[in-house]
Amino acid sequence: MIVDVNCIEDNSTINSEVCIIGGGAAGIALANGLLKSQRDILLIEAGGLKFNKKRQESYRGSVIDSSKHGALDKYRRKVFGGTTTVWGGRCAPFDEIDFEYREGIADTGWPITLRDLLPYYKKSHCVLDLGEFDYDSSSISGKPISLIDGFSTGIFENKIWRFSLPTDLRKKYFHVFKCSRNLRVLLNSECTCLNTSKNGSTVNNVEIITDRLKKFCVRANYYVLACGGLENTRLLLISHDKQPGAFKNVERNIGRFYLSHLSGLYGSVKVLPRSRLTAWNFTKTTDGVYSKRRIKLRDEIIRKEGLLNTSFLLDNYPPQFPEHRNAVLSSLYIAKMFFSGRIPPEFSKALSSDGYQYLAKHLLNIVRDPLSIAVFYPHFVAKRYLYKRKMPGIATRNNDNLFYLHFDSEQSPCFNSTVTLNYSDTDELGRPKLLVDWKYNKSDVVSIRRSFQLLEKDIIRANIGEMTLNTDDLEVYLEENLSVGSHHIGTTRMSNTENNGVVDLNCKVFGSSNLFLAGPSVFPTSGYANPVLTAVALANMLADHLLKLL
Repeated sequence: MIVDVNCIEDNSTINSEVCIIGGGAAGIALANGLLKSQRDILLIEAGGLKFNKKRQESYRGSVIDSSKHGALDKYRRKVFGGTTTVWGGRCAPFDEIDFEYREGIADTGWPITLRDLLPYYKKSHCVLDLGEFDYDSSSISGKPISLIDGFSTGIFENKIWRFSLPTDLRKKYFHVFKCSRNLRVLLNSECTCLNTSKNGSTVNNVEIITDRLKKFCVRANYYVLACGGLENTRLLLISHDKQPGAFKNVERNIGRFYLSHLSGLYGSVKVLPRSRLTAWNFTKTTDGVYSKRRIKLRDEIIRKEGLLNTSFLLDNYPPQFPEHRNAVLSSLYIAKMFFSGRIPPEFSKALSSDGYQYLAKHLLNIVRDPLSIAVFYPHFVAKRYLYKRKMPGIATRNNDNLFYLHFDSEQSPCFNSTVTLNYSDTDELGRPKLLVDWKYNKSDVVSIRRSFQLLEKDIIRANIGEMTLNTDDLEVYLEENLSVGSHHIGTTRMSNTENNGVVDLNCKVFGSSNLFLAGPSVFPTSGYANPVLTAVALANMLADHLLKLL
């Protein structure tokens, strides 16, 4: 049921068997997994059913270097459903190697394996409407077509991204939860502190304040923080500040190892001859899910070369440069110039350039080929906005068969990449906001450079085209073009011991008898894949663990 928090008495106490704090992807998946228990479950969400800019302010925070990391409030939402109310839906599971300890890369390795998580990945596909759990390229129309026809290699393997509807979990589960008899949902209810026993081994209760400043507390047998990659950390740090004995076993590691992904456009490939087939467009799988072909380094090559896990796909020519002579891309560029405030921040950054410098040339591209715009946009708008399963994005090809290479690479764990409290910047409740000091290791750049070198050698060996890199200095390029910040990973990582982690293999906080964490904050490594699918899989795994305890 959905509880009207205005009917709760001020300074009262609510009791429950399990209290889930956070109604985003992980929290909703966990709550759904616990419904069958018929035990008393409480789900507390700080936001409401509709997005509220005022409430979003507490997410703003600060970044040490804003040229490398995006604003903290732009890639998450304080609303029931969380970021799934605005996400793009791109998904892939972590690979086997992402869970392994890797020689030469410090602090890698999970206390669980891919095999442990596989059944929960399959459950998560149902939650996120991703169709079959199949990421091989042969799942596209039944044909194992590679990224570029004739490109067969022992270094890379053909894979796909799958795209959710994208599923808005707010819409999908609201009525399910509303009709539930054993689940209560409290909206517009902010958790302000976890109160623990003196030695910090047990959470006694959590303090809640509503949007109308009514206060009450919740007592439960088990508590789960599912507030997202950043807010999990913030709530732990605030609670520790108020009670120095809380979480003393892991206080050194809370807020450490903050990860994201290194990704972007770097280099291009001109496919030869021009008639050669290339997998540049979004395509539906045999089970009707939008996908896009890609290649990734094989696990054995990653182990042999000591590299990070990296994936590549063919992308559009950068829209800001008019030499692509593509009317659709030029129209996108002009739309950005006048409507940049209405598109996602990462898209805006990708389109950025020197203002009106190329406007005349872009207009000329449009004048030369108005038919392509007339043909493209009606189909795109229909597939993007009129159907339940939406076209994930815009993909085009140019007359020269020239494609840019988009890479997604994992970031190696970095102890000094941190999320801390900023006491000089507080929210409307007087709580310190977050201060992010995101860092990456220089070895990450070496790994990406080597991955591109391996790709270039294979393209030359296969005689399928010519590859060109933007610059020889990848470090400088990354410094100027990074768009990190949409994926908040780590800071309360999973580990075998409390020495370099915060939670154990069951997502229980070390030293605590009844506090669990859910979401990407528990990931020890980032992989290259977007975190939502794995976060939901871990939430489903945690649900099974809690069912055994109840």
